[in-house]
Amino acid sequence: MLKKILNKIDWYKRILLTSFGIKRRYKINKYSIQIDFNHRLPDYQSAHPFYDRFLPHLVKYLPENTLAIDVGANVGDTLVGMLGNNDALEYLCIEASDDFFSDLKKNVESLKTQNSKLRISIVNEFVGKDITDVGLDGQGGTKHAIVGGGNIKPKSMVSILSDLAVEHSCLSLLKTDVDGFDWDVIRSSYEALKHNPYVYFECQYDNLEQLEFYRELFSEMVVIGYSKFAFFDNFGQFILATDDLNVVSELLDYVKRQNFHNSTRTYFYYDVLAYPNDKSGEVESIIAEYNIR
Repeated sequence: MLKKILNKIDWYKRILLTSFGIKRRYKINKYSIQIDFNHRLPDYQSAHPFYDRFLPHLVKYLPENTLAIDVGANVGDTLVGMLGNNDALEYLCIEASDDFFSDLKKNVESLKTQNSKLRISIVNEFVGKDITDVGLDGQGGTKHAIVGGGNIKPKSMVSILSDLAVEHSCLSLLKTDVDGFDWDVIRSSYEALKHNPYVYFECQYDNLEQLEFYRELFSEMVVIGYSKFAFFDNFGQFILATDDLNVVSELLDYVKRQNFHNSTRTYFYYDVLAYPNDKSGEVESIIAEYNIR
């Protein structure tokens, strides 16, 4: 009981510090950024050893001088984890929230003082294809899109890459984490994915319409060459890899029953790594090493 009271007092203290704009330093390996005191990533990583750990592990295996894109980059918390394991990549961070983007910009400037050779570009855009008139809402280090709740217009990934004169062939990883709308980010990227770089996305659905969009996404990705999918729970633990869309559908239904029916909650969403069949051996090795923790 006393521990709960102390934890609550500590949380209120952190909210107060955040309200005054006071930041704390968060370090992963040799790089550090500034985050709000109410940003939950340090808490989650302390409580769950695999939380948000797969991407920093995956980038170790990406070819030097290729491009990794981080959509929903927040303040750079995923970026700093990836940099710690591979700072020879070029990184493109895209964030829609003006508040997060402001902090992202400051953190990228700080990272470049820590290593002047880092290649990091940032873009303030809402990435998408079909959804429009979006607003952003949230707190505690995350924001989610509200369709029809604002005047933000999406911009396709292909258009962003064109504006930056980025060759699609140098892309080795597309990561997206935009709380329920990752299907739209990926759909806006299909032209840039013809050579099948890794795609790592959050599969979170808060309503049945989003769930159906994800079902469609998996089928569409198979058509463009992504024949295999590795599933992780929201704590970062590997579940399974499959090339069977029936298995994918059953996994989606498993969380559906928890979201919309009375099933006991085990976890909240999936993270998914999509890849072509010719990368199966590489992914098996990557995940085997990841699971030894």
